[in-house]
Amino acid sequence: MGYYFTYLSKGEQLRTSAETASAAVLPNAVAACAILILTLKLGYFFSEEYGDHSYIITIIGAVISAVLTIPRIMSVSGTELALTSRKVFGSAGFWGTDETEFPISSIKSVSVRHGIFGRLFHYGDIVISTESGRYVFRFIRYPDAFSDKLTELPGSPDGAQQ
Repeated sequence: MGYYFTYLSKGEQLRTSAETASAAVLPNAVAACAILILTLKLGYFFSEEYGDHSYIITIIGAVISAVLTIPRIMSVSGTELALTSRKVFGSAGFWGTDETEFPISSIKSVSVRHGIFGRLFHYGDIVISTESGRYVFRFIRYPDAFSDKLTELPGSPDGAQQ
């Protein structure tokens, strides 16, 4: 249950909420594993020449792997997006969470961006432009479905007339 339930006004109903895709971590995790394996092999290769100090190469590989993977995991786990009958609620970030809400009537446009892995694993970014700014919600699972539900509502861009 998301933070947005505390902000629902009387008569407002949750239409849908978007989940983040854990598959968004895969590209970084694969790269991290490859780097870790490579540094383990290099550490083994240099162990004959440098002896006990070859473990430093493996530690460097582990640090690089962590730097590649941990921020993506935090980004994926810190994103929330919900659509009610009147508003869109969004939250992004892990430690410094940015929470936003805006009425559907203030939305100018909604677009969806997919990368190569996003197309393969059905996730992408939802970009919502409003009168007050542009909001990007990353790594949303099935972003086209959320975008379609948003544009179906009265008062939204391309939505039904009130």
